[in-house]
Amino acid sequence: MAWTHADRDRLKRAMALGATEVRHGDKVTRYRSLNDMRQTLALIEKELGVSRGRRIRSFVIHNRRGW
Repeated sequence: MAWTHADRDRLKRAMALGATEVRHGDKVTRYRSLNDMRQTLALIEKELGVSRGRRIRSFVIHNRRGW
């Protein structure tokens, strides 16, 4: 499924309200628990390439002997 930022926003809004249902137009998705909602949110954010507030930095160190 292709997730959208609107899907992410709806899920986050439902989580903030304590709801276990999310409406997508005429369809309703019911989650069993908050943990299921968190897992789905993580999947959506991964597919959208959205960071969850954590920054990952990488460094490449080149070391040459005998200059």
